[in-house]
Parts: sequence; structure tokens; C-alpha cells
Amino acid sequence: MAEWRLYSDGDLPISVPPVDMAWEDMRSRLHNRTHPEGPLWRKLLLTTILLLSWLVILEPYRSMNHTAPIKPSSMSYTLPSLPSREQNKPSHMASTEESSPLPQKQLATSRSPKKMANPVLPDTMQLTGNSVPLTDVTDDNRQTDPTNVAGFTVSEPSDSTGKRNTVTKDSTVKLIAEQKEESRKEIEKWQFNAGLKWEAQIPTTGISGYFDGPNNKTQLWRSLIPGLFLEAVQGKNSLHFSFMPMHTQMVASKTFRIQNSLVQTNDTTISREENKQLYKLLGMSATIGYARNLHRNWWYGLSFEAAWWQQALATSDVKDTYIVGGQVNGQKDYSNRYKISEEWIYFNKMQIFLQGDLSYRKQRWQTGLSAGLALTPLSKGEGPASMFRGSISFSYSFLRR
Repeated sequence: MAEWRLYSDGDLPISVPPVDMAWEDMRSRLHNRTHPEGPLWRKLLLTTILLLSWLVILEPYRSMNHTAPIKPSSMSYTLPSLPSREQNKPSHMASTEESSPLPQKQLATSRSPKKMANPVLPDTMQLTGNSVPLTDVTDDNRQTDPTNVAGFTVSEPSDSTGKRNTVTKDSTVKLIAEQKEESRKEIEKWQFNAGLKWEAQIPTTGISGYFDGPNNKTQLWRSLIPGLFLEAVQGKNSLHFSFMPMHTQMVASKTFRIQNSLVQTNDTTISREENKQLYKLLGMSATIGYARNLHRNWWYGLSFEAAWWQQALATSDVKDTYIVGGQVNGQKDYSNRYKISEEWIYFNKMQIFLQGDLSYRKQRWQTGLSAGLALTPLSKGEGPASMFRGSISFSYSFLRR
């Protein structure tokens, strides 16, 4: 009986992979297609944005009705010298022992003295660091004297004109209320800042071509041109706007077009394959956002950034295959950089980004870190779509009102 073979006698047999291994590979491919897993940085970024959103929403409710209690001014009292023992001793002991007055004692308290049945009025009282005399009053005066506090009148030392300013309980409460009202008005007052802003993208996709300009050559001076910065601050809340005329974005390497062509030179035919990829975008941007004070000089918030792309730089990886007389005679690989023109039909010229912001602010300057994702895609088909953007910035205010 003839034996059927899948190979000739001079060839090696064809190795067939095990069935179990093939099925396992198929299951893995189907799982990756139906359950795509994004990179780790994207998951961490989305988690950070959600956390910042939650903090921004809940912060007003958390700080509601949490006002610092008003602490009363501490008052220091000096007790008077008590009568000597000589007056309280019998007459037959007065000649054998001299009187010894008790030492004075200091009593510091933050509350007003309680009214006693038989109060012993001190000779002097120290109020906020100044010793002032106390004037005793009778029971009749206590009912009619408006400056009476706990059974006695408190008077400050005389000023240069010889007048005495009476400190009463009502005047103290009124003074505290006025200070509280002034603090509330100061918090509710809007403060406007205007100045210049410098911004630089964090190169997460590589630094090759980071300082390239529209002519595909290094132009470092473009990074030194500032933008406009405006800010309105009220208490712990801040609204800010910025405009950057020299906005750039490094793009992850991803092919957006493959072009094949034939070039005939004498008796040689060149088969050319071009693989085109974007690597940088240039344009301008406008950002508007909200920030809230986190702790002291640290602020956090969210912002929306609109970018208008005017120019784009791309690389073209070329592979030339030389054919002479129907036979392959050699290959050559090289790369070119160029500015796209008619290929803009593959891309959108405007994008919206959602960013989380963290900044450190002083009176005149502030520096910050922003990170976010594009809400609108860049490529209409193949190529980079939703891009990640991280940047650092520095702002200096020249105008404050």
C-alpha cells in the first residue's frame, strides 16, 4: 500500500504544533481582542483625575460651617495683699510676734471673674499686659453704671491727654464682631492677577526633535516665548485663564500612512515603500480652569485646554528595493523628516484636553504640574488618537488688583 507523505524525500518533514498549544494561543488572542488592557500610566491618570474631581466637588461641603472659634483675650489679675495677722490675733499675742503679710499671688484666667457673696476687690488688675487701677462701686452704682463689669469698673491708664478709656464687656464684644466682619469682607473680596506664563511639555514619548521648529531644525528660542496669564482669587477659590502662542505636543510614534511606488532609472527599477509617522505638533492653546486651596500654598484643581494645531512634523521611513533584470539587486533603508501639508486631511486641527492641576503659589509667582488626556482624537483614521499630555509651568504676576 502506498504511503502518503506531505514532503519529498529530500525535504525535512513539516512540524505541526501541538493542538493544546494552538488552542491556548487562540484563547489568548481572543481575550486580548475582547478585553483590551491599556497601559498602566493611563489607568493611574484616570484614577488621579477622578480623585481630584471628587475632592473639588466635596470640598465646599466639607468646609461648610467650620469656622474657627473666637478665643477671648486672656486677662491676668493681681490679688491684693491680705491684712496682716496682727489685726486678727488676740491682744496678749500682739507684742510677741510681728505681722507678716502674705505674698502676692498671680492668677491667670481666660474667663470673667465670678460674683461672690462678699467679694474682695483687688487694688490693681493687669489687663493684656498693663496694670490698671480698679475703682470700687456700691450696689446702687452697679445697677445704673453702664461700665460696670462683674461688680467693678475697669479703666485703662490715662493717655497723653489725661483721658481714660473705659473697657466694658459690650465694647469688647463689639470689637470682636467688627474684626470678624472685616475678616469676612477680606475673604469675600476678589483679587485679580495678570502676568506671563512659561510652559514646557514633559517628554513622555522621547526627546528626539523636542526643540525642532517648523523648518525641522532646532529652535530653542521658541520655548522661551511666554504666554498670557490671568487669575481671579476669592478666599480659597481661584479661576484662571492662560493663552500660549507657542504650544507644542510630542506625539507617540504610530504609522498613519503607508505609500508604495515604483521609480525607473535606466535599467534599474526601484520599489519604494514609505512608512509615515507624526512626531510633533505646533500651534497655540487656551486654558481655563478652577483651583482650590489644599493646604497653605498648595492648590489643586481641574482645567480644560483647547489646542489649535497649525503645523505638524513627521518622519518617513523609506525602504528601497533595487531590481535589475527581474532580480533583486539590493536594498537601502533611510529616514526623512518633513512638514506635512496635503496630509492634514488625515488629522483634526483642534483638540480638547481635560487636565488635573497641582500648583504651589506665592504672592507674585506660582509653579504647577498638569496632566491629562485628549477628549477628542487627533487622527481621523490610522495614527495617534487620544494623546496623553503632561506639562510643567511657571507664572509671574506683574499686575495685582
